[in-house]
Amino acid sequence: MSAPPPNQEAVKGPGILFVRSRIAPANKDILSPSTLLHWYDKIHIPDVVSTSGIKSAFRFIDTAIDGADAEKVAPKTNTKPYLAMYPMQDLAFTNGDEFRGISVKSDVFPGGGAVYDFVELEVWKGGIVGKTEKKHGAAKPKFILSVGIRPGTDVTEEKIEDFFDKQITALATNQDYIRSLRFKLLFARTNAQSRAFKGLPPATNAVEEDATKEPSTWLAVHEFAEMPAKDVVDGGCEWEKEVLVWRLDAVHGEGKFFDE
Repeated sequence: MSAPPPNQEAVKGPGILFVRSRIAPANKDILSPSTLLHWYDKIHIPDVVSTSGIKSAFRFIDTAIDGADAEKVAPKTNTKPYLAMYPMQDLAFTNGDEFRGISVKSDVFPGGGAVYDFVELEVWKGGIVGKTEKKHGAAKPKFILSVGIRPGTDVTEEKIEDFFDKQITALATNQDYIRSLRFKLLFARTNAQSRAFKGLPPATNAVEEDATKEPSTWLAVHEFAEMPAKDVVDGGCEWEKEVLVWRLDAVHGEGKFFDE
């Protein structure tokens, strides 16, 4: 997976840290999904939301694998079915020493190793470019529908906005729809790049990565009170598109997602 040039000056302002993951196939017999989620909920995310720059976190599971064997189902649907989403007032925090210092090693991993030794992670940083008013007032979303697109470099932002506007207009007719937020990619990185960022040596075990996969350059997060059908989004799109339905599984910290 390639990413925009690491221009740290561009990674700033309000936005989200969108981190998808799965246990590497080679490690499925030594690390269970329950152990990974325990690390997220009891160790890692509490450390993240205790920092000065991140105060809320939301953890989701892809509904396609919910209640099933994630490591068997995920490769056929969503290759990384676990999602941790962190809203931030200033993404520049993710470039600093405090964020870099968040530990990625734990005794819950074999040999007290780092998460990157056993889990494939995909880090996506996006600046917020728009949001709609909540349809149901103070209703709390239980599900999100994420729509990532990758238009060509010759596509104007006006055309992209028109695409999402039409999508939101259609979704707004659904009785369980709450609101939509839109983000533009600022930076993305793979396990290997994350290891380097954390000052860790290159991996010596078999954590595979799809080097050919390109990250979405635009992302819409549509909130729902109940689970929407995946086909609620019109399938017609001239660009590469990824549509996923996620169930909210845990909320950490202040639990605010651009509610101000």
